[in-house]
Amino acid sequence: MNKVIVGIVAIIASLAPLAVAAQTHADYQPDEYYRGTVTNIISETTNDAYRQKVEITLQNGNKITIDHTTQPEEKRIRVAPNDRVIVIKIPSETPGQEQFYISDFYRMPSIAWFAAAFFVLVILLGRWRGLTSIAGLAATIAVLMGVIIPLIIKGYQPLFVVFIGSLLIICASMFFAHGFKRSTSLAVGSTAITLALASVIAFVAVHAARLFGTGSEEAMFVQIIGGAQLDLRGILLCGIIIGSLGVLDDITIAQTAAIHELHDAKPGMKFRELFTRVMRIGREHIASLVNTLVLAYAGASFPLFLLFYSSDVQPLWVVLNSQQVSEEIVRTLVGSTALVLAVPISSAIAAYFYTKKSGA
Repeated sequence: MNKVIVGIVAIIASLAPLAVAAQTHADYQPDEYYRGTVTNIISETTNDAYRQKVEITLQNGNKITIDHTTQPEEKRIRVAPNDRVIVIKIPSETPGQEQFYISDFYRMPSIAWFAAAFFVLVILLGRWRGLTSIAGLAATIAVLMGVIIPLIIKGYQPLFVVFIGSLLIICASMFFAHGFKRSTSLAVGSTAITLALASVIAFVAVHAARLFGTGSEEAMFVQIIGGAQLDLRGILLCGIIIGSLGVLDDITIAQTAAIHELHDAKPGMKFRELFTRVMRIGREHIASLVNTLVLAYAGASFPLFLLFYSSDVQPLWVVLNSQQVSEEIVRTLVGSTALVLAVPISSAIAAYFYTKKSGA
């Protein structure tokens, strides 16, 4: 009997923390977010800080008054009438004691207008191909948001997930944008082969350089939010491969299309002549796109470069050796290497199939 009582007590003791945790979770009230419009600046003072008393009409029609405080140098986040803002409501256990803060400007309407202008321009100039390219873009976003990101967050191996996801992106985007035809199929195959090589190169480069994916604050936040099961090094590899994919499809389509046009103009060309001619075009692509890729990565990391350049605390070689800069260097080198490899691979595959088709 005593053993039974001891067992019951032990079970209750083991369940107690779960009950407390469940109660704590039930009591937790998350912050609430609202869109609002500044209707009136009631007062402004500029002492040690810049203080504004602001009247805001929320999306549900309610009007609230917020004391908005910024530092004197932070002019960019001062508000004015008709500004659209995001308001955070911090709940309170005491009714009527909730606190409201202006979190940021609400900029989605402006972005939507720019996006609409971009899509209209693509359709006007590209016509049917422009419309199909937008469908390919939608497919790319769907794979990224619906397949790659959820599976990585669930703890699946990032490199495997991003490779399979990239194959889906290649097929969907390229067939949507360029149609279901021989040249597109050859470009898809060329891109897949080059992507496989790029994945191997990225894996070797990241491990050889001893990069761990900790070179950005975003990566650290991802690990904090997602838990220890997220592989930061694998996520770094994902970013490198997806970034390379953006230029691979462009060059493989261009090289395959060039082969197609050369073959149609002179059907009797042998493989060697066809390959040699299209490689001349490919070299021009390499010369321009390598620089484009470097500038794209440099632009994305421009504030980081400014920070290191303006700091004289560390020598230049220490700065270049840091995780932050080394990641960008490896990212650029892997993407550029994949781009260079895509030219002969796509040219050789397309030249082989077109000459085989004509019996040359």
